[in-house]
Amino acid sequence: MSNTSNTVQEFNEFTQRSISSEYEKEKKNNERVFSEMVQRMRPDIFVLMDLLDQTGVNPFILYKVIRQLNNIAIGSGWGEVTVLVNNRKAVRVAGQDTEKMDDDVILRKSS
Repeated sequence: MSNTSNTVQEFNEFTQRSISSEYEKEKKNNERVFSEMVQRMRPDIFVLMDLLDQTGVNPFILYKVIRQLNNIAIGSGWGEVTVLVNNRKAVRVAGQDTEKMDDDVILRKSS
């Protein structure tokens, strides 16, 4: 009985490894196909995906930066976006919509 039990257990482990191996192969293939598709259809998105994969930067931080950039773009069209990082954590993404000026601070009196 013990021999049969060991054989069944070995068979189950072998089957599990085979399924896991096939799953990993299929997953890698699907990722490759998806990546190639994005690269052809949206090279701009592909560049971002590739950069995120290489750096490990949190994409949700970039999402918030993009939202702030858009807010400035639909506002005055002039401003800045800052990301405050503290202890390797993004703690604030702030967009400041600014009115662009080119005015003298002190006006000369006309004589």
